[in-house]
Amino acid sequence: MSLNVTREQIEVVVTPKMNYTPSILSVRTATGIVEIQADDDQLAEIEHAIKQHLDSVKYSTQEVAHDTD
Repeated sequence: MSLNVTREQIEVVVTPKMNYTPSILSVRTATGIVEIQADDDQLAEIEHAIKQHLDSVKYSTQEVAHDTD
């Protein structure tokens, strides 16, 4: 499954695990949603891969404008 979000605003949320479900990483756009059920180790692997990529392109998180409305 893939979702091209390159030209859309996204909303990213991690829903904490519950008694019978693992944590859920959700990426939502106007055109669709991808949800990944993962344990904490898997979420850490995703975080690590994203950080490595951003470090390789010298991306600064300070450049991201966060909407706090």
